[in-house]
Amino acid sequence: MTQPDATRLLFPALYAGAILVLVDQAAELATSLHPFTWSSSQWRYGAFGLTIGRATTGVIFDAMVLIAAVGSGHRRFLRVWAVVHLVFGLLLLAGLAAFLLDAVELRRAVRPEMAGPMLLASSRAAFVAGLGTLYCVGVAVGILRAVRILAARRGEVAKVVVQG
Repeated sequence: MTQPDATRLLFPALYAGAILVLVDQAAELATSLHPFTWSSSQWRYGAFGLTIGRATTGVIFDAMVLIAAVGSGHRRFLRVWAVVHLVFGLLLLAGLAAFLLDAVELRRAVRPEMAGPMLLASSRAAFVAGLGTLYCVGVAVGILRAVRILAARRGEVAKVVVQG
């Protein structure tokens, strides 16, 4: 077994690890947010903040999936993954808009001594959501470029096999 073949055997483990990270984080977030009270601006504000707090874990999950998909040459999956990134980027923007509206509404109701900490927490969440949106778009573009490179390499390999 050559080294590239041995390495390719490990990519399914990365997919499995990514699924474990996703399920763990989703379950922890769901239990933290329960009971779901969508009509409450306080709940929505806190839910967005908690969800954004998982951004770095989401990037780790994403990196695991991307490494496994590129290493395995799963071009079709990568195209779908690029679309998923664009959808998440749009969801982050929509969530950020709703979060900012909730923050403005809640700011009026918060005690004066809590205004500073609330502004700081809101600013952090908004900043991370903005960076997350840029990340999603940037990764989607990068994925589509990688798919083209993978397709070109596959074409080169096919030419060598046919000519060889």
